[in-house]
Amino acid sequence: MILFARLNMQYLLENYFADKPDIWVFGTMAGYRGFIGRLERRAIGCDEYTSLPAANEVGMDVLIMSTCREASKPFLVLQERVIFQRERLNMQLIVGGSAEGFRYLAEGFEHCLKWVGDPSEHVHIDEISKIVAPPCVNLNIRAPVSKWTKESIGPDYWPLCTDPRRVNRLPTDISGPFDSFRALPHPDYRDLFGRIPLKRKKTAVV
Repeated sequence: MILFARLNMQYLLENYFADKPDIWVFGTMAGYRGFIGRLERRAIGCDEYTSLPAANEVGMDVLIMSTCREASKPFLVLQERVIFQRERLNMQLIVGGSAEGFRYLAEGFEHCLKWVGDPSEHVHIDEISKIVAPPCVNLNIRAPVSKWTKESIGPDYWPLCTDPRRVNRLPTDISGPFDSFRALPHPDYRDLFGRIPLKRKKTAVV
């Protein structure tokens, strides 16, 4: 079991304000190890895309891209998009990057394994990490539990895993269904929005 719950985080500083998606990750040891395995395969080079449906009505769908082989420097992509599948609109977390980026994310999940049983412990990944390509969503990886139960997750976090009213599953101005979001193709790295560090394509000399 692994669940990606979409919340929001506000930054309110003297000279800066932002309201950003803050994705909280909950799961079991088995769920985390399975996800780490997918990331590690991309850390050594993997040409497949993996689409993971939401764990329940609270969670986000997840798309793990193939390893980027055109990177000009190490990077990690953490973005989201609206998608229509399984007959409902949902947000999909897009995870991509170079081999080093996937390895960095895998290490974040691995670090949480030492805190098994205590979801109050967590690893936070955002654009402050130089390897994360902006713009990005925040990722808040909570320590896993041995069994997926209310007692294991705890009363403070269980509603975030089970109650759609406690998460921001969709932006407030999104409604549907939208046929244009149905069966969206897997994005190429050059199709992604933002500052993705890719090598320039060579132009043919005529």
